[in-house]
Amino acid sequence: MAYLSDFIAKNNGINPVSGSFGGGHVLPFYASGTFTPTSTSVRVRLWGGGGNGGSGSGISGGGGGGGFAYGIITGLTIGTAIPVTVGGPSGSSSFGAYMTATGGVTCTLNGTGGAGGSGAGGSINTPGGAGGNVNGGGGGGGCIFGGGGAGGSTGYAGASGGSGGGGGSGGPGGSGIGGEGGASGIATYQGATNGKINIIGLDYIGSGGGGGGNINPNAAAMGGGSAASGGGGGYGNGNGGFPSGGGGGNGNGTATAGAGASGLVIVEW
Repeated sequence: MAYLSDFIAKNNGINPVSGSFGGGHVLPFYASGTFTPTSTSVRVRLWGGGGNGGSGSGISGGGGGGGFAYGIITGLTIGTAIPVTVGGPSGSSSFGAYMTATGGVTCTLNGTGGAGGSGAGGSINTPGGAGGNVNGGGGGGGCIFGGGGAGGSTGYAGASGGSGGGGGSGGPGGSGIGGEGGASGIATYQGATNGKINIIGLDYIGSGGGGGGNINPNAAAMGGGSAASGGGGGYGNGNGGFPSGGGGGNGNGTATAGAGASGLVIVEW
């Protein structure tokens, strides 16, 4: 198994909410699988997948951000495998029957963005932000610092939160605890629909800013921050930031809307 650096989980200054845990082992799941414990207690973080944005003159809202759950699970049987589910766009993530984080909803209704997902079973459970409505940005995913910001609608900024929501058409992205939102029409904050963790503090995963919205839906995508941001994608086919950011809508019915980011599961022991 390939662990993230033991330094990540042991340094309380880098994980300001959760601190260190166990022996410092960290195992991320980017796809569904199983976890076989070598300890009777583990610490788990779950992100559900972000919802896809809608595409079309009447279905141009953003997708909802995925929910988040965090907690310590005790009393495990060493050597007994536990199923781990990692949700794709709009999909739920889970760690056995202990904890679940549901995915954000894909936009399918006229003028209504997708609802955010939720977390359950953890000591900290935070919701994803709702997608913006008409010409809307995607909702930010939930994280340990709080719920994701809602995506903005036409002319409005994405809301700030634990992670930022994507801006609606012509609006900037909302800021998250770990990063600022993108300015309207600026592609600097283009996000990834999937990726690997590229930051050194687990608490900050999923806390980035949302992408800025573009007035022109055919222009370059305004995504939801860099990988590990969790911010919502801006209007104009901006992809949600990994993990759990909702995709931005696109009012051009012949163009593709932003994709929701996949979920993520991280186990520590």
